[in-house]
Order: sequence, then C-alpha cells, then structure tokens
Amino acid sequence: MASGPRPARCGRFMPSPSDPVPSWFPTCLWSEELRQGGRLTWRLPFSLLPSPAILKPSPNPLCTEEHLSSNSHIRAVIFDVGGVLTESPVTRIKAYAAEYGISEEARQAIFVPHEGPWSRFERSELAPADFAREFEHVASTFGVDADGQHFLEWFFQGFQPRHEMLEVVEALRDHVNLGVITNNVARDGEPARRTSGLDVHSLFPVVIESSIVGVRKPDPRIFHMCCEALGVTPPESAFLDDLGVNLKGARSLGMHTIKVDETLNAIAELEEVLGIQLPHSPRSTTTPR
Repeated sequence: MASGPRPARCGRFMPSPSDPVPSWFPTCLWSEELRQGGRLTWRLPFSLLPSPAILKPSPNPLCTEEHLSSNSHIRAVIFDVGGVLTESPVTRIKAYAAEYGISEEARQAIFVPHEGPWSRFERSELAPADFAREFEHVASTFGVDADGQHFLEWFFQGFQPRHEMLEVVEALRDHVNLGVITNNVARDGEPARRTSGLDVHSLFPVVIESSIVGVRKPDPRIFHMCCEALGVTPPESAFLDDLGVNLKGARSLGMHTIKVDETLNAIAELEEVLGIQLPHSPRSTTTPR
C-alpha cells in the first residue's frame, strides 16, 4: 500500500502520520484526535482538497431538461436539517429554557451571537465539555443556575423527523442532485447524533457539516463548498432553511431560497420552482398537473 496521501470519499483526505500538513490545508481543522488506525483523517472543505474532481459525485443523469420544467434552471436542491427535515431545534431550545428557568436574555446570549458559545461549538472551536462550561458561565452572568451537561444530554436525544419533507426528498431523487448544509455540533460524535438524530448521510450524497468544515451558515464559504461538491453553481441550486439569516447568506450568492415553516408552503414553492409535482404540496391537491 502506498504511504503517500490518498483521496477518500466524503470530503476527507487521509495522509500518512508522518506527512507534513500541506500548505493548502487550514490548520484550524487539524486534529490529533482524529487519529484512526494509525492514520490521520483530515476533514476539510471540498474546495481545499488537492483533487476535488475525484470527490465530486457524478451529476444526476436524470437532472436534465426533460425531467424538469422547461423554464427551470435548478439542478440541485440543498436542505437544512433542523427545522426543515426535523422539528425545529430553536423551538425546542426555547421550550427547554422556559422549563429550566433560563431567561430569554441568557438564552439569546448563549445561542445567538456569532462569537457566542453555541456558534463556537458549531464551528468545533469548543469541545462538548468546554461548551457545557461556557453555557453555565454565560447563564450565571444573568443570575441563572444552569446545567450545561444536562442540556447536552437532552439535545443529543435528537428531534422528531418531518416525514412530509423526507417524502419530498425521495420524490426529488430522480430529478435533481441533492445535498445538505447543516450547522451542527460535536464533530467526533456519531453522524446521526450530529444531525438531530437523522441519518442524513444515508439520504444525501453530499452533506456539509459546520462542525466538520469549521465554517457555519450564513458564511458564503459553506454554500460554495456544497455547490462545488454537487457540481453546480449557486444560481443553479435551491436552498431550503427555516432561518432568515441563513437564507439571506445563500441568496447573496444567487441561490434560489425557500423559507420553511410549520406549514406545507415551502413544498408548494419548491414544486413551482422545479415545475414538477411533489407529495404533500397544497398546490398538488388542488391543481391538476
């Protein structure tokens, strides 16, 4: 077996332990903790790999004009996870805070700022234990006695899937290329544990996780990573998310954005954009196709 670097699937590059960190590799993503079987696994953005063409999935052969509306230029649909494919973690976190006496001011200080504990956790700048301490420290500045470890245990139980959205994913599989961009935490955890309890890696050929690549939405770089991996340009993709700030970041690149809420309106909008009938769309039940 060759001892030099070799490409691997899913945006990973596996060098020999003796290999130096290459100049193109972002040192913030280097981790000795990823040592596996005597080799180091570097997890990094697709755009930074030495041979990205090897890693890109082949374009869907059915993603052609005859399978889409003649006026549709969308070749890929990209989904968020929490709040889109599963119930909203934001809603659940608000309920957790109310149940355990965490004030709204403390909750926002922990979860909202770009440099706050949660955002840093989503970029893998904090390990779980570090986040738990930061959670408790920030809460204490608002006079709240919080248990960061208890919050993590609760959070990692996962969230209920939205079956209507998962059926849309299946319906799209033969029409467009599919991907996921998720702001998530705990890069060394089991994949489903990182993605709200949903095994998105078995559902999507391309999954970009903030905790793996060290960049989180709405940073434009994370959208570029996903589009590059799917072999499309941003204007050739549609992006579904439940948070306006993330949609704004995608829209600035020319992506078609769709806001998801608790209704079926996002499915109807996606159906209109693609020009194909989708399950559960209110439009499908009232308008002959």
